[in-house]
Amino acid sequence: FYYNNPRSFQPQVEWLKDTDGRVSMDYIIRFESINEGFSHVSAKIGLDTELPHLNASKRVDYREYYDGRTREIVARWFAEDIEVFAYEF
Repeated sequence: FYYNNPRSFQPQVEWLKDTDGRVSMDYIIRFESINEGFSHVSAKIGLDTELPHLNASKRVDYREYYDGRTREIVARWFAEDIEVFAYEF
């Protein structure tokens, strides 16, 4: 399903662009800091709530899944995400 779905392999920043191809949002929450981002947005809009943490899993650091070749593939394929969201290996 995912392999044959072109949207599965597009950079994530594509989901955030408007019809002119611009990312024009006030605030973007990165998944790895979702609690802090959710707290920030909640406070900004006047909500007193917490984000529940469901279905937690234990995983190793994501870098452990990549070797030099696969890291280069990801870096090339998702270059725009890496730049826009300031990611690094």
